[in-house]
Amino acid sequence: MPMFRNSAQASEGIQEPDTVMAEERAPSAVQSITRALEQVGVEIDRNAVMCGATDFSFTVYAARELGRYLRGEKTQICNRRMAEVYCHVLCAGIEQLPRLDRNRSE
Repeated sequence: MPMFRNSAQASEGIQEPDTVMAEERAPSAVQSITRALEQVGVEIDRNAVMCGATDFSFTVYAARELGRYLRGEKTQICNRRMAEVYCHVLCAGIEQLPRLDRNRSE
């Protein structure tokens, strides 16, 4: 007797090895990103560098919350859709980083 009644159930129950590996590594990856962003934040504070329109603290906050969400800890993120919003905030903040490098060299 098959384990799944239809192909939709089968596709939900079977995950690609790369997907499983990504899900397992995501929390530590976000933790590494968070640590790196916190170090950048220290440099920003030390050198009084502004990030332009994006408040860098939102970037760090988004990374921390995403890490908590991925680890299953208590967080402001209540579902996947909200996690995607936090991910967009994180990406937007990271996109500001090259501008910081240009500002530091001027």
